Amino acid sequence: MHQLFRLVLGQKDLSRAGDLFSLDDSEIEDSLTEALEQIKIISSSSKRRTGRDRLNCPFQLPAQKIAEK
Repeated sequence: MHQLFRLVLGQKDLSRAGDLFSLDDSEIEDSLTEALEQIKIISSSSKRRTGRDRLNCPFQLPAQKIAEK
């Protein structure tokens, strides 16, 4: 898997996620199947955190505020 996918998906370094868009398609084509499998694992995990905890933010997102009303 491409090193940047490993950082973003494996280490959950979301600060680097935007960098994926700067890569040429040819650099990541061979990694897409493995990356999608990793995304499936993460998204189906019962330990997956949501909302403020997932983002590690001290504030609530607008969607959270609406949902809580």
